[in-house]
Amino acid sequence: YIDLGQECLMFTPNVSFCQSLVGKPTIRPTQSLPLDFLNNGVNIHSGLVDTLFENTALPKDADLLSIAWMILSWMPDRLQVMLELLGQPSPLLEFTQALIKNIVDPATVSLKNELPINVKQLEELAHRQYLLSFNQVTALTATQQKHFYNLMRGKQVNWQWAGKKLNSQITIQCPVMLNSLESVVTDSKLADATLSIEVNEEDLCHFSPEHKRLMQQGILAGLLMIFGYVNERWEGVAYDSRFDQYGGLADLCRVGELVAGILGRDKNAFWSQFNANQQGRREYELEESPIASAVVKALDAESSGVIDIPVMEWLAHLEEYRPEGLSSELWPTSSRGLGAKFKLIKPLLRDAGITLT
Repeated sequence: YIDLGQECLMFTPNVSFCQSLVGKPTIRPTQSLPLDFLNNGVNIHSGLVDTLFENTALPKDADLLSIAWMILSWMPDRLQVMLELLGQPSPLLEFTQALIKNIVDPATVSLKNELPINVKQLEELAHRQYLLSFNQVTALTATQQKHFYNLMRGKQVNWQWAGKKLNSQITIQCPVMLNSLESVVTDSKLADATLSIEVNEEDLCHFSPEHKRLMQQGILAGLLMIFGYVNERWEGVAYDSRFDQYGGLADLCRVGELVAGILGRDKNAFWSQFNANQQGRREYELEESPIASAVVKALDAESSGVIDIPVMEWLAHLEEYRPEGLSSELWPTSSRGLGAKFKLIKPLLRDAGITLT
């Protein structure tokens, strides 16, 4: 069900079209608004989403990724993904994020400039909005990342209504979006469920309020048509185990293949975008991991491309490649500690073409 205010759209399994229902009771987050959808049935087609990439900072070579994320955000029972829009702070970047927010989950506040600092504040925010959208984020604490991940996966919270706490609980599951100069995700579980897209840096085109609203309604209409197609075909990919290797991004990839199909493109077009995106993500994560970076440098210095030494000797061998000025708490002091680090970075190194055994 998708809330349009006086009516809602009901999508049933294995069917692409939706049924309009009137008078159905709705519980809506306190700051959320119904989708601004003009349901006149005229000239609605999936190609309307192209406008999103012609007038915003979203790159065209990541369009299937962006559309897949927006579609997935309307599927709260699936593995939700954090979207990072990376680039210099600018009016165009803020316009882009606000437009996405207003299409997917319109609300009285499009961009939050303050992050929740504890789980209580995060749960209160989840009562106010569905898609959580943050502006100019410079850093996330380990606690914030943990709570964002838990919220994206669904968690039980105390139910509040009309400002009062009720003696019952509900499950809240929210997608999260933010913009930042560079990636702020360092927690491995959250990183596995994060899509980072580098945005274009161009001047903002100025639209009249009416033009902006018509553009927004057109993109929304195109997305709803794509959503119907994904809903119709979902069971064909929902249990396909080949997607499981993508961890927290598995459902994003399932949606991505289907999105490519309705837009008349080969599914390999999605995988091309996805693999290019993930390569950039892996390079960032390697830079953020001192031990992984040291292993890469040590292998680069080895002409055979293989290092075969006892575990006890690894720590001394890597000391030469330890980043200067690195805090002692980020570098293990024992073989056991190094072994624990190796377990954490093994998947990351595997993605970089390095086998650690």
